[in-house]
Amino acid sequence: MLVDPSDPQDIAAGLLRLVGPGNQWLQFEKAGRQRVLDRYTWEQTAAGYLRVLEQVLAARLPIPAYFWDPKPENEPSLGSLASVWPSGG
Repeated sequence: MLVDPSDPQDIAAGLLRLVGPGNQWLQFEKAGRQRVLDRYTWEQTAAGYLRVLEQVLAARLPIPAYFWDPKPENEPSLGSLASVWPSGG
């Protein structure tokens, strides 16, 4: 249920749609539970890590020195990481 978080009347209307007559709440509950079961499992988490590792290996992206020698002077800036990592990665 999407509502304007800065509009108390819209928030109230959204809540009333969920808990009002009918089975709207049950539909949201079922869809939300299924979404969690489909997306947030250990298998999905592991598959996500594997995809990132495959991207890194395929692109041969440089690994910052910090990961080999974690000292403050080796810590990469966000700008340097953004320059080597593809957007959306």
